[in-house]
Amino acid sequence: MLENKKMKVIDIQALGLALMSFNKAAEEQGVSAKLGYKMARFADEIAKVSATIDKQRQTIFTKYGNEKEDGRVDIPKKNVEKFNKEITDFLNQEDSIRVLSDKIKIDEFGDTKLPPSFMNVFKDYIEE
Repeated sequence: MLENKKMKVIDIQALGLALMSFNKAAEEQGVSAKLGYKMARFADEIAKVSATIDKQRQTIFTKYGNEKEDGRVDIPKKNVEKFNKEITDFLNQEDSIRVLSDKIKIDEFGDTKLPPSFMNVFKDYIEE
């Protein structure tokens, strides 16, 4: 059901967001137990790596920026170039993650309404 694959950090983040949109649609509209199980297993794998990614990304933000009262981080102009380089290097590095080994047939999604952004990110895991 799952296999190891090397992916860029930025692509792992995109998968995490796509799976969140799927989960929202599934909760609102319902999906088959079979599809729900596959997607839940996949989401669990992405969540494990995403937590580490988020922590490291936050570390980079706080390294170069100043945290405000509302929790946001402002990057001063003097640090923008260094920040951009480090965050870009981080997002473009590869990590190993477990992904779906078998594509999901498009018919399995049934009448579930999903945003085009989901289909764009998830296209490598869908069989027409």
